Amino acid sequence: MHSALRSVLTIATTALLLRTSLPAAVPLTQNGQPQAVILARPGAPGYVLLAAQELQEHIQRMSGALLPLATVGSEASYPGSRFVYVGASAATTAAGISTAGLTLEHYILRTIGQNAYIVGRDGGDDAWFDLTDCQPGTLFGVYHLLGDILGVRWLWPGESGTFAPASPNVTIPDLNLTTGPAMVQRKYRTPRIGTYLSGAATYGFGVPVLPTNATRKQELAYEEIRWLRRMRMGTRKSPAFGHSFTQWWSQYGASHPEYFAELLPGRTQPHPAPDRVKLHDSSPAVWQQRIDDWAASGAGNNVNICPNDSRSFCVCSTCLAWDRPSQAPEIVFSSSEARLSDRLARFYSEIATRVAAINPNALVHGYAYDVYRYAPLEVNVPGNVALAYVPGATSAMTLDGIASTEADVLGWIAHGCQHMFLRPNWMLSAHAGPCWPTRRLGEHFKRLLAPGSIKGFDSDSSCGSYSAFGLYYYLVCRLIADPALSVYAILDEYCSAFGSAAGKVRDYFTYWEHFLYNQADAGNTAIIGWASGVPAYSGTYRDTAFDGALQILAASHATLGPGETAARERLDFLKVACLHGRLTAQAIALVDPAVPIASNPKAARAMRSLLDFRNQHAESFAIWREWMIDRESFVPGMEAYWTHVLSTPDFSGGSNGNAFIESAGQVVM
Repeated sequence: MHSALRSVLTIATTALLLRTSLPAAVPLTQNGQPQAVILARPGAPGYVLLAAQELQEHIQRMSGALLPLATVGSEASYPGSRFVYVGASAATTAAGISTAGLTLEHYILRTIGQNAYIVGRDGGDDAWFDLTDCQPGTLFGVYHLLGDILGVRWLWPGESGTFAPASPNVTIPDLNLTTGPAMVQRKYRTPRIGTYLSGAATYGFGVPVLPTNATRKQELAYEEIRWLRRMRMGTRKSPAFGHSFTQWWSQYGASHPEYFAELLPGRTQPHPAPDRVKLHDSSPAVWQQRIDDWAASGAGNNVNICPNDSRSFCVCSTCLAWDRPSQAPEIVFSSSEARLSDRLARFYSEIATRVAAINPNALVHGYAYDVYRYAPLEVNVPGNVALAYVPGATSAMTLDGIASTEADVLGWIAHGCQHMFLRPNWMLSAHAGPCWPTRRLGEHFKRLLAPGSIKGFDSDSSCGSYSAFGLYYYLVCRLIADPALSVYAILDEYCSAFGSAAGKVRDYFTYWEHFLYNQADAGNTAIIGWASGVPAYSGTYRDTAFDGALQILAASHATLGPGETAARERLDFLKVACLHGRLTAQAIALVDPAVPIASNPKAARAMRSLLDFRNQHAESFAIWREWMIDRESFVPGMEAYWTHVLSTPDFSGGSNGNAFIESAGQVVM
């Protein structure tokens, strides 16, 4: 009898435990009313509090319901509520959730009984906006829940870029997930942030910065940083890349001239400049000096041996013997036809092998760049070598550029590199755009990521113009954070924010994508170049191209219902790129370096119209005014024109930049 009773009690207890510990859906809102409370521990770090606030804000966007924010321990004040625990706390420990052993920046999403838990492995400082030294795993967990599970999309910074699917009933489904950003470094350079946070009054060659209000600048900077965090940008390990021997001539030039490259006859060191000298790569004395310097600084886990910039490589017989294939000294010294990857691979290997004997945890950092970007033919590098590969702009768009980049990167991996980092110049093409090589770049990027040896990504500067490049930025950021995503799924995500116009918007993106492919495939690689793309812009982005794009956007507008206000605003945001691009192309085409602007009234009027349009959108994230103006110094004569226009701001151009465009797309007087 007692045995039977004990069996019944055991079964009942087990059933109760299962009901309270198994994953279960957690309703957050019902019929537009809150059904849950968001809880964080007392004294939680700033990034955890931001995570809780972001969850609250987006659930309200979706449902209209404002979930209460409270601290762990106050549950009794909310009888009958479900709870969402954000960040580690006594409650998460009691639920058996631990981040011990979890990778930094990763997180656990779990539903148990009536409650949900979002707990990350957090690290670094408390400042969520510090993209280098703050690792907010919990914040990334909230963004995963909102974006990957509840369907929120962040197309670009700012209000209009946030899409939250409307529903009075929001529920967290059954969850038991542990994941996080794949790469240890996910760096997307946006120099506008630094410009605004520094309070700089001018940019580039002296372009006045808008807005002028310091507080507003900070607001815009933090809004863009928040977008980067929502896309899960950050780093949990900062690699030690950068030209590392720039001070060696001043340190060792007099005492150890044998450390430096043997030059062609008629040249003397330092060549081409003290901070760009090349080394005698095959010299054991050079290897030992670098190791001694590293050991004297503490023999840490990072050793930077990236060569200095430019060429002028050593032509001594020993270094030449390292090269595969064998090449003439004149080629090795400075020709773009040189192939020095085997030489540099051996240089990295000699130092890395010696470093490993001192500190087995240290990584030796080098570049795969310029004439040593190609995969080596014979030399393998050891597992403690990390390489930053710098693909050119064409590797995002031209079929030849894509193929050669894949051969290089995958070849280095095949020759032993287990820690590849990409530092591409992809986002500097096409000046004012629109530009997004979606499928070519996306599939290319995924092939590079497939072996699992790409550990980090550091893009060169983007132009920060989200109306013209936003899909490009979104695609790259999504793949950096989650390489398993398909390109088509990412495109679907982006287009879903345009409501009934989603299909037409996809047509718009495809239109410009094919436009760029057609240009590249026809041999117009100038438009892809980071400098050549600016003067090539007016000859590439012609009025007919903008006419076709604007027709698609007009058809997109026509598909929207009367209540789709937010989607309409997003279409207007995309339209800015076309209007701005047309004005930009017209202005560039009218600049004549042989004629001063005072004698070129059409150019003056076009540039003032362009400036007026850019001023109107200076705070919208649609275009980055200062970047565009500064980059236009690559057009012969245009910097002088801009200097004149910017120095006479009393011109009254009206509030509509299109006032200076005829129906045929030409500037009128």
